Amino acid sequence: MEFYLQEIDSAEPSEILTSFESFKDLITMVFGDSNPIMNTESAIRSLKQTGSVAIYATEFRRLSMLL
Repeated sequence: MEFYLQEIDSAEPSEILTSFESFKDLITMVFGDSNPIMNTESAIRSLKQTGSVAIYATEFRRLSMLL
């Protein structure tokens, strides 16, 4: 806690302490996805073809391999 208070009061505090997105990204990187199956299924359901069929198919296959 003391480190946090010193860091947040410094002239240039770490982005992790001032940005929730940065904090969340770091926590996910360190501990991994809390629910990878559900998140992958959701990503597949929301997948839309916005470019070529090859790009869409590649992304679908990549996500499918995570299940």
